[in-house]
Amino acid sequence: MKLSDDYEDFIEKLDRIHPRYNETMKLALPLPVKDDGKGL
Repeated sequence: MKLSDDYEDFIEKLDRIHPRYNETMKLALPLPVKDDGKGL
């Protein structure tokens, strides 16, 4: 809790390092990814 600014920030950091049971993890990918459909 000492590293967090408030309770919401604490919960967000806690969910990142130890997600709740049956919840998917947040992806650290920059979204949205533009796809032009050309392939490689």
